[in-house]
Amino acid sequence: MGIRLHNIEDPVDAALSHVVEDIAELPPPSIVINQAYEEHMEEIGKFFETLHRVPATFQYDFEDNRQPFVFSVDNFRGGTSIDRVDVNIEFEADLTPEPLGVYTRTYVATVVFWDADHGEAGRREQRLDFAVSVDPARASRIAAAQLVFMLPAGFYRLAVTLEDKILGRISSYRTDVTCVDLESKLALSDILFAGAVRPVARESPFNRGPLEVVPHASRQYRAHKSIPIYFEVYNLARDERDVSHYKVEYRIGRREREEPSLWDALRGKTETVSPPDISSSFRMSGNGPYDVVHFTFTPENLRAGVYDLYVTVRDDLSEAEVSRVAAFRIIE
Repeated sequence: MGIRLHNIEDPVDAALSHVVEDIAELPPPSIVINQAYEEHMEEIGKFFETLHRVPATFQYDFEDNRQPFVFSVDNFRGGTSIDRVDVNIEFEADLTPEPLGVYTRTYVATVVFWDADHGEAGRREQRLDFAVSVDPARASRIAAAQLVFMLPAGFYRLAVTLEDKILGRISSYRTDVTCVDLESKLALSDILFAGAVRPVARESPFNRGPLEVVPHASRQYRAHKSIPIYFEVYNLARDERDVSHYKVEYRIGRREREEPSLWDALRGKTETVSPPDISSSFRMSGNGPYDVVHFTFTPENLRAGVYDLYVTVRDDLSEAEVSRVAAFRIIE
């Protein structure tokens, strides 16, 4: 979900204090001081060069007037040497009619990517408008947004901002993202935890071919609710009919170890124990080297806590195997 941006240091001041600390214990020959000064000026030059090249990065919440949200980043194959990177945002939209006379609440999501050389690799902005409601039962709703990028394989820095344009609330987060090569061998996309995966019935920003895949960025589910999973498989071997054959296995395991039950404690067992895993498997076939997999499971027997979903795909023809793991949370 990223790191909230507070207590931001000035890179120039930080570099200067570092130089002063480094040379404080050294003899004061001018050559040493000049070398340190030149290194410091080089760092300043790089800082201002970057600032000039990217004059607007993303906004900071200096007033601590927060607009809470969560986000996830999911990578898929987008073309030759290109990844499709989905930045999914989820937040609670406040639909109370405040201030008076405002009939629409407007939120703006902004996402910026920078490459390893600090150059701006992509920027998207999405505006979401909601009608206000005087009914307290409808005064808020969970809203989702998805901003899609096409990026070459490589390392990127990512910044995400969400702003309530009416009340001025804003939050920014940042994280690192690596777009991996999904072409050279059997590969899986990221595992997308969804709010719904269903056949397309209408125009939607979440349509992916014949499916509407609504992301659920928080990855939090209640025990009685089903959990839809979506991912893609690439570079499958094909038979003489151009058909692929493969096996999908998944397993769910609790991340933390559970404390012994009261009965176990009474019998003298004091060590923590791992709960049994949930596992299943099924076979698939597709018409080519690329295929879509989606399934749903209901975590009826899972207690509240953090779990890992392990997915393994084994190609029947090439006997290659690839795995992914992703975390989710069960709440009361």
